[in-house]
Formats: sequence, structure tokens, C-alpha cells
Amino acid sequence: MNQRIENLLDRVFRKTHDALRQNIDEGELLRFTSSLKEQKLSDIARAQKRLTWVLEKEQPVILPDEKIVFTRTVRKIPEIFTEDEWTGIRKAHYIHEMGRVCNICSDYSYTIEVGLEQRRREALEALEKFRVREELKAVSFLESVIRAIDDIERLAGRYADLALKSGREDLFLVLTHVPRYGARSFHEALQFFRILHFSLWASGNYHNTVGRFDQYMLKYLDHDLSS
Repeated sequence: MNQRIENLLDRVFRKTHDALRQNIDEGELLRFTSSLKEQKLSDIARAQKRLTWVLEKEQPVILPDEKIVFTRTVRKIPEIFTEDEWTGIRKAHYIHEMGRVCNICSDYSYTIEVGLEQRRREALEALEKFRVREELKAVSFLESVIRAIDDIERLAGRYADLALKSGREDLFLVLTHVPRYGARSFHEALQFFRILHFSLWASGNYHNTVGRFDQYMLKYLDHDLSS
């Protein structure tokens, strides 16, 4: 373990990241949730609006010695249902834990390989088909997917801007490629994974597993070693 890694590990143990977390007023969180109810949005649309809200609130941070960025600065994300709505939901359904999606294992591998712009093209192609068929739920879902891609790329762009201003050309070059395009190196693959995992949390999914990380990351490590 070199000194850089020791410094990073020490910050984790001392939880210095906690000082970077924003204490957003509880009233602001409640007002956001109430606004979703007032707009009479679908569950999917509410979840998409929350992701936009969280990622816009995030403040890019690049800590000394970091080579993989995206540090949480939003301490708590808002609910998409009001307490009154939750009361009605609980009357009709059993709610596990906090009632959010959790313990999921996403297909990180494909997205890391092809990039978010390819995923956008796929979503747009499917969207046109479902619009023709007038399958409104599918249309709403895909529109939310495309907006989510916009939100994630926008935050990555803000991180890239900060990297450039901070003299971190190495990070700037990584963040101007991923997550828009597929990873070309182990470093880019790790950064891409962090962005995806971070975005799942920001979407309200509070426990996201990494799957067979060793398998889908191996090809990028092999590429670097053979270069």
C-alpha cells in the first residue's frame, strides 16, 4: 500500500467525507414531495423528477489523491410519496423496509462497454415504436430513461469542468469520455462503474450490489496490462 492509498483509506476511517454533506432543510424535502403529488405525476415520473433534483443539488468534489470521483454531498434524498399517500399505500400493500427498490444487481457490464449515448440511441429507437403502438406506460418509462441519461451526463460534465479548473487533466480526460462513451481502460471502467452506482443511490435505491465485479472488469485490466 503506497502513501496515496493510505491517505485515502485514512479519510474513509475518519469519515472526513461527512463534512462535505449538505444539510438540506427538511421543509425543502417535504415541499418537493408535495409538489410531486400536486402535479399528479405517475410513479415513474416522480422517480425521474427526484433523480433530477438530487443530481442538480450535488456539488462536485475532487479530493486530494483521488483518481475516481463522485462523492455524495446530498445527505438525504426526498420521498416521492407524501405521508398521507404512504398511509394509503400501506393499507393496501405490505411495505418492506423503506418501501424502496433495493438489493438489486444491475447489468453494469453492458453500459460500461457501450456508454450512455448508445443507451440513449436504444431508448429513442424503442420510444418511437411504443409511441406508434400508443403504449403510454412504456413511453413514460423510456422518456424518463432519456432524462436520467441527460442528468447523469450533466453532472459528469460539471465534474469534468472542476477537474480542468483544478489542474487535474487526467480526470478531465476520463470524464469527457465516460460515461458518454464506453470505457477504454481499467481507470475509465472503474470511474464509469462509480458513476452508475452513485446514480442508483441518487435514484432512491439505497442498497445496490456490484455483481461479479471481477468478471466484467477483468477485460479492462487485461487490456491495460497488455498495452
